[in-house]
Amino acid sequence: MEKRKWTRKEILWGAFFGIFLLLMFLSVPAIDYINFHYAEPKECTVESARFSAGGSGSRVASTKNKMWIETLECGPIITYKVKGGTNDLLKNIDLVNQYQGQKLVFMIGPLSWNPGNTAAEYVIIPEQ
Repeated sequence: MEKRKWTRKEILWGAFFGIFLLLMFLSVPAIDYINFHYAEPKECTVESARFSAGGSGSRVASTKNKMWIETLECGPIITYKVKGGTNDLLKNIDLVNQYQGQKLVFMIGPLSWNPGNTAAEYVIIPEQ
């Protein structure tokens, strides 16, 4: 049986597809790194916070549970972390809800956009 020879067109499409896949896999960690290290503070008045199950709707589809925070100035904000909180998501939601009507600082990265909401790296709870 004769060995099949690749055409120039097939080689170019294979290289293009391989580079495309490589960039796709590298972009997610790069975006997370940029958002975390270059996040800027933004003050927003908290209206309410609630639990949001994983799935689509954040900047990257995820199975990780998150906190959905409604704010007056910034609209809906999604985050996983509360600086000054605990590792328990439900306790952090209760903590954020204690600040309804007050301004909290949200650390929002430069690439944290999503149609209809914003993804914050974390929210800062004032020291008590």
